[in-house]
Amino acid sequence: MIKKFLIVAVAAVSLLTLTFATPVSALLNETSLRNEACEGINAGDGNACGGSSDPFRVVNVIINILSVIVGVVAVIFLVLGGFRYITSGGDSGRVGSAKSTIIYAVIGLIIVAVAQVIVNLVLSESVRVTG
Repeated sequence: MIKKFLIVAVAAVSLLTLTFATPVSALLNETSLRNEACEGINAGDGNACGGSSDPFRVVNVIINILSVIVGVVAVIFLVLGGFRYITSGGDSGRVGSAKSTIIYAVIGLIIVAVAQVIVNLVLSESVRVTG
């Protein structure tokens, strides 16, 4: 029982650290977040942020925010699945349900990572072609 808990805890902390180290540190830095939001959503007509509007940057900021939200939800479900697995008490139905939750959470994290790469690739190519 303790061995299962340690394995799930180490896996959850590892995934959390690898997945959200940069986005969470950026969110914790309020100035950085404000600057990124101003750069991405600026109307370009001398508003409070200053600078110019770029539709690719707006899309990139929105995708980054959505990726962080979906990633956090996936990690929460990963931890929830691990907790359900540990507390299943050997009941095969509950173990299967917990394993499904863990698998789907990991698949969700993979989809978020791949989507982020694809969106950044498409946006960088769009900027290169139009710029």
